[in-house]
Amino acid sequence: MLVPCPECANLCAEDAASCPKCGKPAPALAAQCAQEADPLLPAADRVAARWRAAAQSAREAGASPPVPTSSFSVQGHRGELLGGIVLVMIAFWWLLGRTGCGGPPSLGTPGFGSHADVTYQVTYAGSWSGMYSDLNGSVSWDGAGAGTMPLAGAVLPVQLQAQKKDDSAGVLEARILHDGKVVATESTSAAYGIVHIMWNGEGN
Repeated sequence: MLVPCPECANLCAEDAASCPKCGKPAPALAAQCAQEADPLLPAADRVAARWRAAAQSAREAGASPPVPTSSFSVQGHRGELLGGIVLVMIAFWWLLGRTGCGGPPSLGTPGFGSHADVTYQVTYAGSWSGMYSDLNGSVSWDGAGAGTMPLAGAVLPVQLQAQKKDDSAGVLEARILHDGKVVATESTSAAYGIVHIMWNGEGN
């Protein structure tokens, strides 16, 4: 095992009598070796010491010092993090959908995770773009004038987003209907205005 000399950071064999560079005696090297192997020493400190020693040796050899890299990649764990967030959100919505002590809503009753026949509607004099979604996924939806999109057996909650493609003062309105009744609606007259509505089975 190679350990950095505590005096000059030169890499030395753990059984060396002294540092061949600065002459540090063997007891100091042994103490450094014990510190490097100490399980109670924070891992970050051990890694930092090794990198300092490697960088020192590289400079003496006329080479570029190595560039440390993280042993934990946020990019590699992003899927796990997002998956955990999604599970927390699902549990939260499931709790919101509970009614008294009757447990989670059944598939035939509006509520989170249940199924319902819904209709998405967008009304605007000009062109618009957007998307509609349920728990199964989302679908892009572009149109001009009035648009209607029925979705049978949608898994709640459902969402609808629409945006004007121009800067006119005309009103764009989005609606979600269930059993012929409007359960969610929003409108905008802003230039390139956007609306976003959601229905989770309540208020019908």
